Amino acid sequence: MDAANRATRPVFEALGDGLGIYHAISRLPERQYDALLFNRFPEYSNADTAAVMGINPGTVRVLVHQAHSKLRKHTLLAVSESDEE
Repeated sequence: MDAANRATRPVFEALGDGLGIYHAISRLPERQYDALLFNRFPEYSNADTAAVMGINPGTVRVLVHQAHSKLRKHTLLAVSESDEE
């Protein structure tokens, strides 16, 4: 997984530059980050992602859900903090 993380972090950084998205994604726990990463590739199903990560598909769904929740929370906090300024 480390190679995938090193290869994709610059991509996420470029996509999220200025939006705070990269910062939020970079703060995810490694397993949530990996599940979210593979889940975003159209050719990877939950079963494919689970096989690569060595976990079951249900766990992939849970990890992606947790990642989305954290990203939503982080981006909402960032928006509310910027509104206060």
